[in-house]
Parts: sequence; C-alpha cells; structure tokens
Amino acid sequence: MEANGLPSRTSILTAAARALGSREPDVSVRNPDWVADRLIGAAELELITDHPISRALGGDFQKAINDPDVFGFTWLMLVRTRFIDEMMERAVRGGATQLVILGAGFDTRAHRFTELLKNATIIEIDYGATQEYKKRRVKAGLGGAPANVVYAPIDFAREGLGDVLRRAGFERRRKTCFICEGVSMYVPEEGMKEMLRAIAEGRYTPPLPTSRMASTRSCGSPVFAT
Repeated sequence: MEANGLPSRTSILTAAARALGSREPDVSVRNPDWVADRLIGAAELELITDHPISRALGGDFQKAINDPDVFGFTWLMLVRTRFIDEMMERAVRGGATQLVILGAGFDTRAHRFTELLKNATIIEIDYGATQEYKKRRVKAGLGGAPANVVYAPIDFAREGLGDVLRRAGFERRRKTCFICEGVSMYVPEEGMKEMLRAIAEGRYTPPLPTSRMASTRSCGSPVFAT
C-alpha cells in the first residue's frame, strides 16, 4: 500500500503486463485478460514510468515485445494468468461457490468469468488504498463491479485472514477456491504461514469442505494445492 493513497506499484505493473499480453495477435499465446486493457490508462502508466512495460503499452506491440524485459514479464503473466484461470474454472465446475482472491490487486476474473461465477460469491482481499483505487477504475472503465463481488480490505502483516473473511461474509460451509497470486514475496513469512494455516487447518470451525488453492512462489512459478 502506498502512503499517499495510490495503489501498490505491483498491482499496476502486473495489470499492465496482462494488458499488453492481451494485444498479442497470435491467439494461441495471447493473454486472456482483455479487461486489464480497460483499467490501465495514462494515469496508471504515469505511476510506472521507470518500467519498460509503461512505454510498451503506448507503442507498437511487435516492437515492444522485442525488449527482453517486456517479453519476459509479459510471458510470465501469460503463464500465470492461464494456469490460475484454468484451476479456478475446474474448481467452480467442481462445486466451489466462493472465490477468495488474496492480494487481488487489479484482478479481473469477476469481470471475465461473469457467467461461470454468477452463482458464486467473490471476495477480493487487498490493501485498502489499492482496492479503493481499483473500484474507481472499475466504475470508470467497466461501469462497476458485478453485484456478487465483495471488497475486503486487509493489512496482511497485521490482520488475520479469518477475521477479514468473517467481516466479508465468508461462509465456512461452502466449497471455496482460493487464489493467492503474486503475494508471498511481499508478505512477511509469519504472515504467510498464518494465512496458509488458517486455510489448511480449517481454522473456521467446523473445517472447510474440500477446497482448492492456487498460489505463486517468490520465483513466480504457479503451484496449486488441494
């Protein structure tokens, strides 16, 4: 969270990389996050002017993708986005009726999968400043969030996940899909351990029904646990 009330830098960077990837002419390697391009505008690029992805979004795609830094970051987001999208789809089709997105940033799954998620509750958890900024961009660029989206602010270093989920209306008896994308490298180790213990040990008595979780490690490799 930025002290001046702006969104986290990483939330803008990752959304910008997904937006650029969605412009890939080859559909077989195109990032599926077409919504990100509607959320990242001139004001957002101004916040990341020192990163080559900012210049890339304002220029020719083929020329931009030849920059090794831009290419690597854009492809990382492609792999990450597709992997987690597919895991989420399997979880929801397998009976999950709650989607909890930890460190949601500018995540757009609630907007890209409206039909699939129409009967699910989507809880987006992130720092308050990032969420407030995102809500303004969602309203301006998309007309607002779907009615089944709940924004739940958190300070991962100071608050327990269970308390935040309870405030957000989380129902412990419902099968849930958890997404923790690009979070672990920014949260203190003890904070991550507490979060994972809360999910894995059924801290919400009685224990959660069988649920799924997708996460990324500090190296960016996608992993999932059942």
